[in-house]
Amino acid sequence: MVMSCVAYGCTNRHKGAGSSLAFHTFPQDIEKRRKWIHALRRDNFEPTSSSRLCSEHFQPSDYENYGMRRRLKIDAVPSIFLAFPEHLQTIKVKKRRILPEWHGPDPSSAVVEPRAFQDHEYAFPSSLELAKKKCDKLQVIKIN
Repeated sequence: MVMSCVAYGCTNRHKGAGSSLAFHTFPQDIEKRRKWIHALRRDNFEPTSSSRLCSEHFQPSDYENYGMRRRLKIDAVPSIFLAFPEHLQTIKVKKRRILPEWHGPDPSSAVVEPRAFQDHEYAFPSSLELAKKKCDKLQVIKIN
């Protein structure tokens, strides 16, 4: 029986001894098996005892090296599926940076004072004295 990869769009086949491609059986542990099936994104797929995934679908960090041999880590999950359509490709989301906690003055205790605008001082007087002076000036001008 020919050993082939069950991943969508993957055409890798077992070519015999000496091949750099490895074929992995699905885990027996139900939770790990469920993660592998979910990663495949194939509707109603249930792996059989002859179902295999090739090594092209795993990150290099998913392997442990033992001398000349390499072995798939226990918690490895397939994550590379280049044949997926673009909308099914896994998008790596950058982790957001957490800003340090604010230790400045409490913004609710800030006192907001009205500003005196030079070209509109009549609308926003900076003090009561200034307003009285303006009124007195206007009365003097009006009388004259």
